[in-house]
Amino acid sequence: MLIILSIAGPIVARDLLKMGPIFAHYRPNDKVVKEIYGAGGPIYGFRIGALLPAGWSVWFGYSQYRQISKTTYSDQLTTMALNPLTVSVRYTLPLRFFILPYAGVGYAHIGFKEESGVGKIQGNGGSITFDAGVEIKIIRHIYLEGIFRYDRINVNPTGFPVDVGGTQFGGSLIFVF
Repeated sequence: MLIILSIAGPIVARDLLKMGPIFAHYRPNDKVVKEIYGAGGPIYGFRIGALLPAGWSVWFGYSQYRQISKTTYSDQLTTMALNPLTVSVRYTLPLRFFILPYAGVGYAHIGFKEESGVGKIQGNGGSITFDAGVEIKIIRHIYLEGIFRYDRINVNPTGFPVDVGGTQFGGSLIFVF
């Protein structure tokens, strides 16, 4: 709840913020990343959204993906960590009182780190991201959300580009304030 003071007295603005954890499955685009780390795994994080007029909202999020595997040639343990930081704008279309589909576009900046017995590689990159989903109202201040996201993000830590973007599908529990 946000209280705004005005000349006419306090105005109480309700249901302007949405926030909650996100749990999804990440599937990388890059063939080499899939070869070493498999077809994907869990990604989790937290998002906060501010509602704007006419069905629009702006969202900020941070996630983490971490996968452990073995190097292709030497069979040493290797770890890859991705940390996307996103900002996006979303339009929500209320079909029913409790079903809210949405589509959005944004920017994702991702930190990339890979560590193995051979050494450590770090990099970062950014790209446009697209997301779509549906929020389902459970009770007044709690929603369940189904999420789909796609991005293509190239990092260049060793002189050749690696696409660490991919698809994410999963869910979120949203609390409205």
